[in-house]
Amino acid sequence: MTVRRTITLAAALLASVLLLAGCGSEMSKSEYQKEVKKIGDTVQKDFDKLDSGTPDAKTISGAQDTLEKAADDLADLNPPKDVADLNDELVSVLRDTAKVFGAMAPLMEKAAKDPTSLDEGDTKAMEKVQTDFGKIQERMDKVQKGFKDKGYEVGLDN
Repeated sequence: MTVRRTITLAAALLASVLLLAGCGSEMSKSEYQKEVKKIGDTVQKDFDKLDSGTPDAKTISGAQDTLEKAADDLADLNPPKDVADLNDELVSVLRDTAKVFGAMAPLMEKAAKDPTSLDEGDTKAMEKVQTDFGKIQERMDKVQKGFKDKGYEVGLDN
């Protein structure tokens, strides 16, 4: 899996994650979904920058910040009780995705400066990033299925 594909997958994952859920003081289902879509739209706008060529470390770090903010915003919501556990897992998935972006940024910066400078340790680190993204995707799929099973509109088909 190429780095660009990994980044694109992560962006799609994030968009999926954010379009899943909902909102605040035990919110109604529709309020919750509306708020999550709003958060997701903001993230998607920032993540569109990742799909414009090879993103640099600054762009990847910006995506990391966006993920952390989205996780904070979702954590601040008071979702309907029937999806509270799914909201918590969604927050966890976003935080873990942000950490992976944090690990990826310096590797991308090094590769951008001189692709031949990547050593075996860097290659292994990039493989770990790709593996971690795969695990995150699996978790995200479970979260999406959980919302769907509870009658929440996720808005995306994978």
